[in-house]
Parts: sequence; C-alpha cells; structure tokens
Amino acid sequence: ALGYNGLNIVPMPPDFDQMTPALVTIDFSVDGLPFRDLADMGKNSLAASIQAPVMAQMMGLQALMTLPQIMSKAGTTLTLRDISVENKTYSSHIAGQLKADMNAVNSVTGTAKMEITGLEALIGSSSEKMKDPKLTKEQKSRIQDTLSLLTVLQIAGQQGTGKNGQPARIYNFEIGKDGKMLVNGTDLSTLMPKKESPSPAKADDTGKKTK
Repeated sequence: ALGYNGLNIVPMPPDFDQMTPALVTIDFSVDGLPFRDLADMGKNSLAASIQAPVMAQMMGLQALMTLPQIMSKAGTTLTLRDISVENKTYSSHIAGQLKADMNAVNSVTGTAKMEITGLEALIGSSSEKMKDPKLTKEQKSRIQDTLSLLTVLQIAGQQGTGKNGQPARIYNFEIGKDGKMLVNGTDLSTLMPKKESPSPAKADDTGKKTK
C-alpha cells in the first residue's frame, strides 16, 4: 500500500484548495502476473532491436500488442483493495477487480465500486468560489469545469451510506467485453459533459474575419 497524509501546497491556488486531498491511499495487488513470459518477451525485443536498431520501435509496438494475450492466458487480475482521496470536505473510496481478457474490446473486464461523501458540500464551496471577484478568467474556467464534473457525479450517483457511515453517493462500475464502461447501469460516455467548440470566425463584406 502507498499513501500520504497531510499534503499542504504553499501558496494554495484559490481555484484548487477545496479539491486538494490531504490524505491519499493506494492499496492494490496483481495476481497471476506471467513474469517468465514477460521477461522472455523483453529479452527477445531487446535482442532484435540491437541487431536492427531501426526496428526498435516496431518491436516495442509488437510487444505491447501481444501483452494483453499473454496476461489473458495467465489470468492476470488487478485487485483494488482501497484507492482513497480525502480532505476535510469530501472523501472518495474505490475498490474493485479488473481481469485481463483477450476477448474483450479493451482487453480487460471488471467491476468496481466508488463511494463519495461530502459531494454536495464540495459543489457548494466551488459555487461560492465562483463569486470571488479576485479570481482570474482562467481560474473561473477551471472551477466551472470542476463544477460540471461534480454535477455529473451528483446526477449519476445513487444515494446510500459510505464505509464511514455518512451519507454518500454510490457508483457501481462495470467494464464489459464490448468495451463499454457502465456506471450504475448507464454508459459513462453519455454522462460526461461535452465542451462546446468555439464558433468559427465569419468574414464581413471586405473579406476580413470578424468574431
């Protein structure tokens, strides 16, 4: 397990203070990792690239393409025991398992569960930040992007109780063989906010571009 406790950034960016995690935990394990096959693949790629340096990139690409097949055959699994970030405003915890699967579109299938507490408080504090007259245009834009993502999380999450007993938003993720990632049964790609493309400049009667 990896992690840290007590992160402090000085000076703290005004558009980032409520998001900065004070505590991070990364606890995971990998089972069924085919060390011998991976080592053999690495040695073969290295030997080929030494004999023909111009082929180094191609050999590296070939190795990456065969990696899912090797890991799928070995039944490699990644278990997320606890991936957590939190501060005094919010906390987020993820646990789940991913398995290499050569027959899947993304070469992996799996499920995971995420719990977020304090989401409404985080949205509230971010909204208050938008009223600060000292913020630059760029800072307001970043806060607005954050608010958009937080709103998506609020809408997509199911109301429930977190591991600490507090009210939480619950997200059940599933990555299927078809490559789709579902969140509580909904395709994640349909939930993500889309930025509008800037309107192209129009030309006036003189041929000059106008905004």
